[in-house]
Amino acid sequence: MAASVTFRAFDRTTLLDSGPKNAAITALCATADGTRLYIGTAQGDVALYHLQPGSNPRRTSSSTIESMPKSPSVASVASAASSAKGDRCALVSHTPGVAKRAIDDLALADNHDAMLLVSDSTPHIFRLSTLEPVHVLADARAPMSFDVFSAPDTPTFLVALGYPKRVLLLELDEQLAIVERKEYPLPINARSICFLTEAAETLAIASSKEISILTLATSELVSVLVWSPTSFSLMLSSTPQTKVFARAHELVAFSNANVLRMDDTTGRVRMDWTTVLDDLVRCGPYLIGLVGQRSVQIKVGQKLVQTIDLAPTVTSLVCVDRALFATNGTKLWQLDMVPIDALVDRLIADAQFEPAIAIVEASDLAVEEKIAHVRSVQLAYAHRVFAKGKFEDAMAVFRDLCAPPDAVLQYFPFTLATASSSPPLPRRPGAAKTPAEIPEARRALARFLTERRSILNRLRAAAASGGATGGGAQSVLGGAAGGSLLGSVVGGGRMPTAGPGSIMASTSSLSSVARDYVARMSNELTPDEVDKQSVVVDTALLRLYLHDRSDSMLGSLLRVRNYCDVESTVAILTEYHKYSELIDFMFAKGLHERALDFLMQQASSATDAADRCGPLIAYLTKLEAQPEHHALIWRYLGWVFQADSALALDYVKQTRLDSGEIITFLTSLAPVHLIDYLEFMIVEQKHQAPYIHEQYIRNLVEMIEEARADHDEDTSEVVGPVRNGGGTDQDVAAGTPVPASPSDEAAALAGLHARLLRFLRESQAYGAATALAMLPTSGYHEEKLVLYERLGQYDRVLELLVGTLHDVQRAQAVVERVNAYHDDLVGHCIAAGTSTAVVLAMLDKYLDHLDMAVILSAIPDSLPAARVADLIARAAARLAAQAHSDAAASLPSEASCFGMWKKMEIGT
Repeated sequence: MAASVTFRAFDRTTLLDSGPKNAAITALCATADGTRLYIGTAQGDVALYHLQPGSNPRRTSSSTIESMPKSPSVASVASAASSAKGDRCALVSHTPGVAKRAIDDLALADNHDAMLLVSDSTPHIFRLSTLEPVHVLADARAPMSFDVFSAPDTPTFLVALGYPKRVLLLELDEQLAIVERKEYPLPINARSICFLTEAAETLAIASSKEISILTLATSELVSVLVWSPTSFSLMLSSTPQTKVFARAHELVAFSNANVLRMDDTTGRVRMDWTTVLDDLVRCGPYLIGLVGQRSVQIKVGQKLVQTIDLAPTVTSLVCVDRALFATNGTKLWQLDMVPIDALVDRLIADAQFEPAIAIVEASDLAVEEKIAHVRSVQLAYAHRVFAKGKFEDAMAVFRDLCAPPDAVLQYFPFTLATASSSPPLPRRPGAAKTPAEIPEARRALARFLTERRSILNRLRAAAASGGATGGGAQSVLGGAAGGSLLGSVVGGGRMPTAGPGSIMASTSSLSSVARDYVARMSNELTPDEVDKQSVVVDTALLRLYLHDRSDSMLGSLLRVRNYCDVESTVAILTEYHKYSELIDFMFAKGLHERALDFLMQQASSATDAADRCGPLIAYLTKLEAQPEHHALIWRYLGWVFQADSALALDYVKQTRLDSGEIITFLTSLAPVHLIDYLEFMIVEQKHQAPYIHEQYIRNLVEMIEEARADHDEDTSEVVGPVRNGGGTDQDVAAGTPVPASPSDEAAALAGLHARLLRFLRESQAYGAATALAMLPTSGYHEEKLVLYERLGQYDRVLELLVGTLHDVQRAQAVVERVNAYHDDLVGHCIAAGTSTAVVLAMLDKYLDHLDMAVILSAIPDSLPAARVADLIARAAARLAAQAHSDAAASLPSEASCFGMWKKMEIGT
C-alpha cells in the first residue's frame, strides 16, 4: 500500500477482512454511536463488527462469511452472536426473506431497533436485534435512493425512498408499524436524498441537473442549485454520479469532479477534484473522495492533505465516528483518523511551529477552536524562547498574545497566590539559576504584568462606560476586532525566531496581533473574568515588589485601587503582623465578606475570650453605615451568637440598626435570643407596642414547647399553683420559680412557665384574646387563668379551677373578690363531684346570693329533714324579704296617689 502525505490525517490502515471468495461485500453501514459496523454480502448475509477505538479488530473465525439457515429463530441469532464473545466481528445471520439475493444497500435506525435493507431493488425493513423481517416495500419501480432519520428519545422514525418523479415518506413507530405513509410528487428524479435539520423538517433532493429542498410539512420544493455550465466550468455527462448528504448545518453535494458545500455561515464553497469521484463521505473535519475505485483522497477545504492507495475496484466508503471503512467487495479496510490535537502536539514536540499553525488554518474547525489551537502553538513557541534565556523576546510574545498570566507566572512560583512565604531551598552548587533568581527575568516580568494591568484596567473602564466588553466589535485600544488571528505574532505569516534582529523586542506599544487579541478579550471576557485576571496580576506584582524590596512601587500599588488576592495579602501582612493595616485595607477596598471571613477565622483560633469576637463586632459596627452590606452583618452575627451569645446580644442592644430588622434576624436563631432582646425592649426601652409584647409571648410559648418535646415532658403543668401577687419589671426578666421536679430539665421548664406567667400578669400592652390563641389547648392552666380573668370570662375561670385544678378554695376567692358568679361556683362544684360537706358549707356561706333552683339542686337526699327545712326556710325568708323590698320600691308616692284620686273624681 502506497501513500502520499502532506500531513497524516489518517495514520493507520488496518485490513479487517481478506474477504470471502463466494460472498462479496456489497453494502456497509454503521450505528450512530460508532460501536457497530454492519456488512451486507452478495449472498444475502449480514455481518457485524463490534468497533472499539484503539484496538485491532479481527474476525470471529478464519472461515469466510457463509450463509446461515434461511429462517433462523431469535435464539439461533443470539447464539451466533454470543459465539463471537471477545472478538470484533460476529456473523449475524442470513436475512430471512431475501432468498440469498445480494444485499444492495443497508441503512440503520438504531435508535428504534430497525434496519432498512435493499435487495434485488426491493426495500425491506427488519428488526435490527433479531433480523426479523417486518415489511417488504415492494413497488413498481426500484428506489433510486433512500435515507433514514432516527433520533434518540422519539416515538417514531422516518424512512424516505426516492423514485423517479416522486418521494415516498414512511413514519414508523417503535413496534415498526407504519403509522403514516405519504407521497410527494416531484418534477425531478430523486437520485440522492437526505434529511436536513435536527428535526428532519426538510429533505434535500439531488437529481442529475439540480439540488432542491423539499419542506415536508407543506410539500414546497425549492431549487437551490442547478448543475449547469453557469455554475461549473465542467459539462456533466448524461448520467453523472450525484450524491447529497448533510451533517449538522452543512449540506454537501457532488457530481463527477464538482463538489459544493453549503452551510449557514459561509454560504457556498466550491471544492474541485481533479478527477471524477466515485463516492464522497464526510469524516470529522475531512471530505474524503473515492478516486478511480482504488484510492481515497483526503481534503480539508481546498487543500489535499493525504492520498491513500488501497486496491483496485473499491466500491464503498462509510465513516464511523473517527474512522473510515472502505471495501472493494473482497477486502475491508479500516482507516483511523489522527485527531487535530494529536497532530498539533506532535509538531509542537518537534518544534515545528509553522507547520502546526498551517494544519490548524487548513482545518474546518470552528473559528473559536482554531483560535485556541493557534494560541497553544504560539504560546509553546514563547515558552521555548523563554527557555533559551530570551526573556524580553518571550515576554513580548506573551504580551502580544494576551497570554493567561498563569502561563508566565509558572516561571516565578513565588509570585503565585498559593506560594509559600518560607524562603526557598538553597540552590545546589553548579546548578543553573532559575528565572526567579535572574534580575533581568524579574524586570521583564514586571513590565509584562504592568502592561497587562493597563489592558485590564482599560477593559474594565470600557465596560463601566458601556464600551466593548461583553459583545462590542471594536477594540478598546482602537484596533478593529475580527482581523486575522491565525497568523504568527509577527508580520509576514512566519513564526519568528529568537535570533538577532528579531522584531519581538520589548516595546510599550502593542502590536496589531496584540490589538486583535485584546479586541477579542473585550468581546469575550465578562467583568468577573477581567477581575479574576486582575487578582492574579496584582497579587503577582505585590509579591514581586516585596521580593525585590521595592517599597515605593509597593506603596504605589496599595494606594490605588487594586485587586490583590485577599488571602495572599493576608498571608504577607500577617507575616509582618500588620493586622490593623490589613483590616483597614480590606475595608477600604470593599472586600467586606473576605475581611469578615478572616476575622472569623482569627476569632475561632483565639484563646483569650476578650479578644475572640471583639474585632469582628467592631467591623460589623462600621458596616452599619452602609445599608447595602447589612446582609453581611446578619450573616456573620449569626456566627457570633454561636461563639459568644452574650457579646452578640450586647451588640444588638446597642446597635443603631432598625429593631424590626433585628427581630427578623433573631427569629431565624434560637428563640432564647429573640426573647432576651424583646425583654430588653420591653423592660429597658419601655416599648409598649402590642406586637412586641405579643411576639415575646409567642416565642416564649415556642421555647416552652421545644423544651417539652426535647425532654419528653408529658405533663400539662410543671410549676405549682401561683397565687395572685405583685411583681416588678425586673421580676419579668429574672424571676425563677420553684421547680416541680428535682431534674434540671423540669427546673428549666418550670422557670420558663413562671417567666411567661409573670409577664402575662405584669404586661398591659398585649391583647388578651391574641395571647390566649397562642397557647396550646392542653396545659398552661395558670396562664389561661390570667387571660380568662383579663377577658372577664369568670365562668371559664371557675370551670378551670374547680373542674381541672380541683382548687375550690381559689375558686371561692375569685367569687368573693368579684362578688358574683356564686351560682356558677356551686354548679361547677356539683358537676365536678365536690364533697357534700364543701357544697353545704357553700350553701350556708352564699345562701343570700344563690338562686332557689341552685339551692334545691345542691341539697343532697341524705340531708336530714330538719336541716333541709332550715335551709329552705332561710332561703324563703330571704326571697320574701327581697320581694317585699322590691314591692315597696315599686309603690307610687303620695303626690302620685293624690293626682290619681283627683282624676278619678273628675271622671265620676
